[in-house]
Amino acid sequence: MKKTSVIFSIIFSILLSLSSCASDSIVPGRQSRVIQNLYNEYMNLGDAYYELKKYDKAAVYYQSAMESKELYWAACNKLAETYVKQSKWTDSEALYQKLLKRDPENVQLKEVLAYIYASSGKFNESVSIYEQLRKDFPESQTIFENYIVVLISSEKYEEARTETENLLAQFPDNAKVTVFNNKINELSKKTEDNKEGVTTPVSEEQDKKSSGKKNQPDEFEDFEGLVDIDKVN
Repeated sequence: MKKTSVIFSIIFSILLSLSSCASDSIVPGRQSRVIQNLYNEYMNLGDAYYELKKYDKAAVYYQSAMESKELYWAACNKLAETYVKQSKWTDSEALYQKLLKRDPENVQLKEVLAYIYASSGKFNESVSIYEQLRKDFPESQTIFENYIVVLISSEKYEEARTETENLLAQFPDNAKVTVFNNKINELSKKTEDNKEGVTTPVSEEQDKKSSGKKNQPDEFEDFEGLVDIDKVN
């Protein structure tokens, strides 16, 4: 209820700004300030809808805010996040590539782009990003874990097994090693069974789960928390 009232308040501010813009058109300098305030309110409205998880509406207002030179990149970033939340992989990929071109050393942007690639089935591109990140940040446990995730998701099971052994050697207390090994064993066995024509029984719950997936391999499902989009700057 509180968030909804915030939205109504912002909409009222926008209406006031539009009214002021019309009446102050002959006042030097004032119209430009009023217009900028209007863009600020578009941004605020986008944020409010984003918090309510109404991403379709949030996207509309972020697009409007991008018409402001001052807000362009902030709104572009938020619009890209919104597209990810909506699983609009083609749109989000285009925006994150644009953001990375502007800030090529931003690690978090690279990780999100790798997530987008993996989510849309472009696993080679995702693996390529993490291979470079591993070289650049060899002491990062999180990057190491995410690298293994995309290897598993791209069905590179032997590489994933080797890297999981390396993860254990470098970080002996890592809690995800067992999870990775179990997943690798499960999926590699499933692959071998498929080659041999062996049918693996599927529970009703698993069948429902997989039928609801779109453009995302089943093995990536367990790792959807790969990147926290809300923490990307």
